[in-house]
Amino acid sequence: MSSGDNYIPGPRYYAAADQINNAVLGVSGEGRGDIALLNAMGFQASALGNHELDRGTPSFASQIAHQQEDAGVYNGARFPYLSSNLLFSDDDALAPLVVADGQEAMLASGSLAGSAVITVEGERIGIVGATTTWLSTLTISGGIKVLPEDGAAASDLAGAIQPAVDALTEQGIDKVILLAHMQRIAIEQELASLLSDVDIIVAGGSNTLLSDETDRLWPGDVSAGDYPLHYRSASGEPVLLVNTDGDYKYLGRLVVDFDAAGLVVPDSVDPYLSGAYATNPQGGHRFAGKPIPEVTDIAESLRGVVRQRDGNTFGSTSVYLNGVREAVRTEETNLGNLIVDSFLWTARQVDPEVAVALKNSGGIRDKIGLIYQPPGSSDSSEFQLLPPQANPDIGKEAGSISQLDIQGTLRFNNGVVIVNMTTAELLAIMEHSIAADEVGQTPSGRFPQVAGMRFSFDPAEPAGNRIQSLALVADDGTVTERLVEEGNLVGDPDRMVKMATMNFLVDGGSGFPFNVPAAGRVNLYGISGHDGSHTRSSGEVTGEAGGPPLLGPGLADFAEPGTEQDTLAEYLAANYTEQPHAIADTPPEQDRRIQNLGLPGMKDTVFGE
Repeated sequence: MSSGDNYIPGPRYYAAADQINNAVLGVSGEGRGDIALLNAMGFQASALGNHELDRGTPSFASQIAHQQEDAGVYNGARFPYLSSNLLFSDDDALAPLVVADGQEAMLASGSLAGSAVITVEGERIGIVGATTTWLSTLTISGGIKVLPEDGAAASDLAGAIQPAVDALTEQGIDKVILLAHMQRIAIEQELASLLSDVDIIVAGGSNTLLSDETDRLWPGDVSAGDYPLHYRSASGEPVLLVNTDGDYKYLGRLVVDFDAAGLVVPDSVDPYLSGAYATNPQGGHRFAGKPIPEVTDIAESLRGVVRQRDGNTFGSTSVYLNGVREAVRTEETNLGNLIVDSFLWTARQVDPEVAVALKNSGGIRDKIGLIYQPPGSSDSSEFQLLPPQANPDIGKEAGSISQLDIQGTLRFNNGVVIVNMTTAELLAIMEHSIAADEVGQTPSGRFPQVAGMRFSFDPAEPAGNRIQSLALVADDGTVTERLVEEGNLVGDPDRMVKMATMNFLVDGGSGFPFNVPAAGRVNLYGISGHDGSHTRSSGEVTGEAGGPPLLGPGLADFAEPGTEQDTLAEYLAANYTEQPHAIADTPPEQDRRIQNLGLPGMKDTVFGE
């Protein structure tokens, strides 16, 4: 079983499009490598996660459906994708893949449904899927209708899922598993007590690592709770909830008995059998695992492409670039700064009046560098944060930043855009970026990384009133204009500021309150060949797909000009070839662009020391 997000745009995702993979995929294509891996591993059903849709619904359809193409036959997914609270019939790309609920999963491969059935030694197991209600703000959901609406209570979500469960139990099925992709495990925990007749919940999207005392984790990983967690359903029946970290790091294994009434027997779970198995040699030895030849063949084919891309380099760094989820989604980091600096540098080539740049940290997916853990140490204070390592086999020197590094961190490769806004609108956008609960402590995908501006915020204040100081700054850090003082907007609220950001945000991604259409919008990615898959609404734009390029090809050619990956590659090549980037990451107490006044002893220095 999988709870979704089976792939995400990134090095492995893009590597699958190389025709060298035809031998293992049938027909190469973006994202198809992960589908082939899941097929070879024997997955039987999956929830639909948000990342499956990051390149749009037509792309998702091409990855899961069986297809006869000129180059050969692509098998698609040998399992169904399930979600009981999504309606697919209004999306032109996905509607042909919809099948009736409650079918045998093996007969519904490459299809979409709310539920399916898997028969094991004569026992019929009901499988129900469910997806986050925030789908449309997290990804490119096309014509998919989500039930209930964004932000609805968990009880309303349970009300959308329960009919799919009831339809299975009415068939006499007394064992039901819910594959839930809620992004926050707290929501799945609520559902456990709100639903009836669900025995096991496989949570997803939060990357929460649950484990027991017998589990051996990857070095540096820390358990977030017991495997499994125990709850009681709305009708008082036992419910078990499991979750593991993503990206093939762990295999979750739950071995459990059911009684004659079809209820799980919690005491039957043996921690030596069940738990999170790390996918390293030690984890494989624990369950006597052996490599699956087909998995090995696919992985090696993809690795070959990835290795080649690691030799294509652009500039260098002498320091570790911090893009770790827990850091970049709670504080300013040196990698976040580097990325938004590249936005600003690129945008000013088209319009020198662009003053600020913004990126949501949810789009920064990895570090650039190495976290080295000394043998036998589990103390994070002893870990070494190192710049990218050399790869002599393909000619990569120590510190060099490669195409692979750039694609690994900027996996979505949105287009960079310029928009014009009033200072009042800028303040509203920045307030939204820090409006999440426990901002600065709990990772939030909308947490900002910024250039050309500096601000402080008080997390103790209510959302919408947290920014205390906000200033525009020159490249050397000197303040050029004060926008917010002591929490109040100063000067003319209608004066204009030009911002470089991404089309995903301007088109409403992560709920950002940009005007649609955005005033004076200029798409820097608008050249022939860009697929526009991340454009969700029309606006006043220039440089449309098929139109004249606004930016030249530059020194990098692996991504379309004006996209995030190309912007960072060009900036690195132009500025950090002779001398490496050398600005080390700082702890949040020393951050200057983003100052969290909730930290002990933190002072507001936005306008000076």
